[in-house]
Amino acid sequence: MPKRLYLICTLERSGSTYLCWLLRSTGLMGDPREWYNANEPQFSELDKQGLPFMRHLAEKTATANGVFGIKVLLGCLGRFGIAAEWPAIRNRFSPRIIWLRRRDTMRQAISRYRAKQTDEWARTTIALPHRPPRFDAAEIWRNYDQLVAWEADWAREFRELAVQPLQVWYEEVLSNPQSAVDAICRLVGVKAPAVDPERCPMAIQRDEVTEMWTRRLTA
Repeated sequence: MPKRLYLICTLERSGSTYLCWLLRSTGLMGDPREWYNANEPQFSELDKQGLPFMRHLAEKTATANGVFGIKVLLGCLGRFGIAAEWPAIRNRFSPRIIWLRRRDTMRQAISRYRAKQTDEWARTTIALPHRPPRFDAAEIWRNYDQLVAWEADWAREFRELAVQPLQVWYEEVLSNPQSAVDAICRLVGVKAPAVDPERCPMAIQRDEVTEMWTRRLTA
């Protein structure tokens, strides 16, 4: 079965873990994870570079229809040889690009700052104890400025690769997960089955602290 690749290109605190879970739950979209992350031990012994690693990933994670995916954070395209070997990767796997973004950059900045403070980057439905966050307006604004700059960097990466990504928005994934999954599956050439968000083991981390801090920063 020919292998088909899709990349979910994004920044931290964009709902990417949730979206990847939804896609994985279809049973038709591979196992999209942040495979370049050192915390993914399945491939820790491998040299995660360029086309050879993509071939290995395809063999290990593709579903029976040949589809496999990977979550890519900014910087990975260069650091792991994806950009350098893009023509070979494109010829071998005909990759499709999804640009997962978040419209509310302020809440994204608050979420990133809080995750760095508490070291809680994902929350299961079983709440675990964590360090309480401390409000720091200057640091949150620095996160905001970084996120804006990194979004511009992603746009530049896509121009350099001469690709037109499918833009998917965090807010729309939350409000209509089936529609987001349908759009990505269409892009890859898969008929999307129904997804059940209620089965997802993760919980939204946004809470009253987020809303209070947002009001303070935008007042």
